Amino acid sequence: MKKILIVPLVMLLISCTTVKRTLKEDQAEAASNKFKITSYCPIEGDCKVSRIPNVSLVVKKDVDGGVAGGMYYELVENAGTEVVIYTYEKATDDVLLDGFYREEIIFEIPSESQRLILENRVLQDVKMLFGRFCYCKGQAGYFQVKQGKLDLRRTDKKIKAALTFKVLEVPQLINTVSFTVE
Repeated sequence: MKKILIVPLVMLLISCTTVKRTLKEDQAEAASNKFKITSYCPIEGDCKVSRIPNVSLVVKKDVDGGVAGGMYYELVENAGTEVVIYTYEKATDDVLLDGFYREEIIFEIPSESQRLILENRVLQDVKMLFGRFCYCKGQAGYFQVKQGKLDLRRTDKKIKAALTFKVLEVPQLINTVSFTVE
């Protein structure tokens, strides 16, 4: 009887393998930084900030099968830049399938910069995008941020940023953010 129990246990141990990691998992781990948000975050949800080192933000336009003029982005490995993502996600009832709501602010900064002050159309120097995701037809997706001001300071380990912005194409809940991220 003992031999019958030992054989399945040995087979189970032999079949176990190590976990393989992908680039996305590495980036997700790198994005789990310590952060402190010093601006208003709506009470109905959560705000968080992450930074992903050694990647670049590539903004693309959707021309096939999507909304005309729609945008999306890809992260590409690049040793000279990093991407900062600020996210507000509204808490939703799990029963509602289309009750989700999320806003994102995404931009790319050089890895060596110490201070950046950008205003209005110059915000596109850091490829700044605002994303709005909800069940709101015609008013969801990514949009270029062309109005606003970014004041960013960087030390060896921390990034401190203050951003005020406005996107004319869609309504937004978040228009002022300030944070520190390691």
